[in-house]
Amino acid sequence: MKNMRDMYYELLKRQCEMISAEEVYLKQGRFQEASELRAEIDRNYPELMAVKKRREFRVVDAS
Repeated sequence: MKNMRDMYYELLKRQCEMISAEEVYLKQGRFQEASELRAEIDRNYPELMAVKKRREFRVVDAS
C-alpha cells in the first residue's frame, strides 16, 4: 500500500490539474464541460481531506 504522504500528493496534484482544466474550459466558453469537471472536483474533495487527516494523525502517548 502506498504511504499516506504519496497518496495525498497524488490526489492533490490531480485536484490541481482538474481545476486548471476547469479554468481553461470556462475561458473557452465550454460551460457544460466546466460544470461536469467541477462536479468531479467536488466529489473527490472529501477523499482528499480524509487522506490529509489520516496523514496528519499522530498517536499520542497517554502516560
